[in-house]
Amino acid sequence: MPATRRRQSARWVFLVLVTLALLATPLRSRFHWRAAVFCEAAAPIERWLAGVLNSAHFIGYGALMLVGAFVFHERPLAKAGALVFALSALVELEQAVFTVGHCRVRDLLPNLMVISLVGVACWVITHITRSPPPGR
Repeated sequence: MPATRRRQSARWVFLVLVTLALLATPLRSRFHWRAAVFCEAAAPIERWLAGVLNSAHFIGYGALMLVGAFVFHERPLAKAGALVFALSALVELEQAVFTVGHCRVRDLLPNLMVISLVGVACWVITHITRSPPPGR
Protein backbone atom coordinates (compact mmCIF):
# COMPACT_ATOMS: atom_id res chain seq x y z
CA MET A 1 0.00 0.00 0.00
CA PRO A 2 1.56 3.34 -1.03
CA ALA A 3 2.36 5.91 1.67
CA THR A 4 -0.27 8.41 0.50
CA ARG A 5 -2.92 5.69 0.59
CA ARG A 6 -1.91 4.79 4.16
CA ARG A 7 -2.12 8.45 5.17
CA GLN A 8 -5.59 8.78 3.66
CA SER A 9 -6.70 5.63 5.44
CA ALA A 10 -5.25 6.94 8.71
CA ARG A 11 -7.17 10.21 8.27
CA TRP A 12 -10.40 8.28 7.89
CA VAL A 13 -9.58 6.13 10.91
CA PHE A 14 -8.81 9.25 12.96
CA LEU A 15 -12.04 10.93 11.83
CA VAL A 16 -14.08 7.82 12.69
CA LEU A 17 -12.41 7.50 16.12
CA VAL A 18 -13.04 11.17 16.93
CA THR A 19 -16.65 10.87 15.80
CA LEU A 20 -17.17 7.72 17.88
CA ALA A 21 -15.58 9.37 20.92
CA LEU A 22 -17.88 12.36 20.60
CA LEU A 23 -21.01 10.27 19.98
CA ALA A 24 -20.40 7.55 22.59
CA THR A 25 -21.77 9.41 25.61
CA PRO A 26 -24.88 10.84 23.91
CA LEU A 27 -25.70 7.48 22.33
CA ARG A 28 -25.25 5.54 25.58
CA SER A 29 -27.55 8.00 27.35
CA ARG A 30 -30.00 7.91 24.42
CA PHE A 31 -29.59 11.68 24.28
CA HIS A 32 -31.09 12.19 27.75
CA TRP A 33 -29.91 15.37 29.42
CA ARG A 34 -29.10 15.79 33.11
CA ALA A 35 -31.39 18.08 35.10
CA ALA A 36 -28.36 19.99 36.36
CA VAL A 37 -24.92 20.12 34.80
CA PHE A 38 -22.32 18.91 37.26
CA CYS A 39 -18.61 18.29 36.92
CA GLU A 40 -16.54 17.13 39.88
CA ALA A 41 -13.62 19.52 40.16
CA ALA A 42 -12.44 18.95 43.72
CA ALA A 43 -11.52 15.54 45.08
CA PRO A 44 -9.20 14.11 47.71
CA ILE A 45 -5.63 13.46 46.62
CA GLU A 46 -6.22 9.70 46.83
CA ARG A 47 -8.79 9.91 44.03
CA TRP A 48 -6.45 12.00 41.90
CA LEU A 49 -3.69 9.43 42.35
CA ALA A 50 -6.07 6.54 41.63
CA GLY A 51 -7.25 8.34 38.49
CA VAL A 52 -3.71 8.40 37.16
CA LEU A 53 -3.91 4.62 36.69
CA ASN A 54 -7.14 4.72 34.68
CA SER A 55 -6.37 2.08 32.06
CA ALA A 56 -9.40 2.87 29.87
CA HIS A 57 -8.18 6.43 29.42
CA PHE A 58 -4.62 5.25 28.77
CA ILE A 59 -5.66 2.79 26.08
CA GLY A 60 -8.27 4.96 24.37
CA TYR A 61 -6.42 8.26 24.27
CA GLY A 62 -3.08 6.55 23.68
CA ALA A 63 -4.43 4.88 20.54
CA LEU A 64 -6.03 8.12 19.42
CA MET A 65 -2.75 9.98 19.91
CA LEU A 66 -0.86 7.33 17.92
CA VAL A 67 -3.25 7.69 15.00
CA GLY A 68 -3.19 11.50 15.37
CA ALA A 69 0.62 11.54 15.31
CA PHE A 70 0.56 9.47 12.13
CA VAL A 71 -2.09 11.65 10.49
CA PHE A 72 -0.48 14.96 11.44
CA HIS A 73 3.08 13.86 10.68
CA GLU A 74 3.85 17.02 8.68
CA ARG A 75 2.70 19.35 11.46
CA PRO A 76 4.16 19.85 14.91
CA LEU A 77 3.35 16.91 17.16
CA ALA A 78 1.98 19.30 19.78
CA LYS A 79 -0.94 20.10 17.46
CA ALA A 80 -2.04 16.47 17.40
CA GLY A 81 -1.63 16.31 21.18
CA ALA A 82 -3.64 19.50 21.68
CA LEU A 83 -6.40 18.18 19.43
CA VAL A 84 -6.62 14.87 21.32
CA PHE A 85 -6.56 16.66 24.69
CA ALA A 86 -9.31 19.04 23.54
CA LEU A 87 -11.32 15.99 22.49
CA SER A 88 -10.86 14.46 25.95
CA ALA A 89 -12.06 17.70 27.56
CA LEU A 90 -15.12 17.70 25.28
CA VAL A 91 -15.91 14.12 26.27
CA GLU A 92 -15.74 15.12 29.96
CA LEU A 93 -18.09 18.03 29.27
CA GLU A 94 -20.47 15.67 27.48
CA GLN A 95 -20.50 13.49 30.57
CA ALA A 96 -21.53 16.55 32.57
CA VAL A 97 -24.46 17.22 30.24
CA PHE A 98 -25.75 13.71 29.46
CA THR A 99 -27.04 11.13 31.95
CA VAL A 100 -24.25 8.61 31.29
CA GLY A 101 -20.74 8.94 32.64
CA HIS A 102 -19.17 11.04 35.33
CA CYS A 103 -17.59 14.38 34.53
CA ARG A 104 -14.39 14.55 36.55
CA VAL A 105 -11.66 17.08 36.01
CA ARG A 106 -9.20 14.55 37.45
CA ASP A 107 -9.86 12.29 34.44
CA LEU A 108 -8.00 14.80 32.32
CA LEU A 109 -4.74 14.01 34.16
CA PRO A 110 -4.25 10.45 32.80
CA ASN A 111 -5.36 11.71 29.39
CA LEU A 112 -2.67 14.39 29.42
CA MET A 113 -0.11 11.90 30.70
CA VAL A 114 -0.72 9.31 27.99
CA ILE A 115 -0.91 11.96 25.26
CA SER A 116 2.44 13.32 26.44
CA LEU A 117 4.04 9.87 26.72
CA VAL A 118 2.89 8.79 23.27
CA GLY A 119 3.91 12.16 21.82
CA VAL A 120 7.41 11.91 23.28
CA ALA A 121 7.74 8.31 22.09
CA CYS A 122 6.66 9.30 18.57
CA TRP A 123 9.08 12.23 18.58
CA VAL A 124 11.99 10.03 19.70
CA ILE A 125 11.20 7.33 17.13
CA THR A 126 10.86 9.93 14.39
CA HIS A 127 14.18 11.56 15.22
CA ILE A 128 16.00 8.23 15.53
CA THR A 129 14.74 6.99 12.17
CA ARG A 130 15.33 10.29 10.36
CA SER A 131 18.78 11.09 11.69
CA PRO A 132 21.74 10.28 9.44
CA PRO A 133 23.97 7.40 10.51
CA PRO A 134 27.04 8.37 12.56
CA GLY A 135 30.18 9.16 10.63
CA ARG A 136 28.51 10.65 7.56
